[in-house]
Amino acid sequence: MPGPQNLLTYSEQLDAASWSTQSASITANQTTAPDGTLSADLFTDTNDGGVTTWHAVYQSVSSRGGAAHALSVYAKDASGGASPWLFLSTDGGAAGVTFNVATGAVGTVFEPATSTGARLLDYG
Repeated sequence: MPGPQNLLTYSEQLDAASWSTQSASITANQTTAPDGTLSADLFTDTNDGGVTTWHAVYQSVSSRGGAAHALSVYAKDASGGASPWLFLSTDGGAAGVTFNVATGAVGTVFEPATSTGARLLDYG
C-alpha cells in the first residue's frame, strides 16, 4: 500500500492549468511563502455584482475509495478587513470546513468531515 501522497497537481502554483477559478483570479508569486521564497500566490475575489455566492480556486481529483484524506493550506488575509473565509473540501464539496483566515476560527463543518482545526502562524 503506498504511503501518503499529494493528490493535487501543482499544489504550490494556483495559476497552473490544473486549477480552475470561479469568480476569482490568481496572481502568481505575490508574497512570501512559509519557506521564505517569493512564491505565494494572491487569490482575489472578482466583483460579479453578487451573482456568485462562492469565489473559489479548485481542482478535481480522484479520491482513494474509502481512504481518509487530509487537506491543509497556508493562507493569510490580504483583504484588509473583509470576511476572509477559506473553504477546504473533498468529494466535490461533500465534506469540508470553512476557516476565517484572519482569526483561525472554524466556521461551518460539512459532513462527513470528521475533524477540523486551524492554527495561526505568523509568516509576515
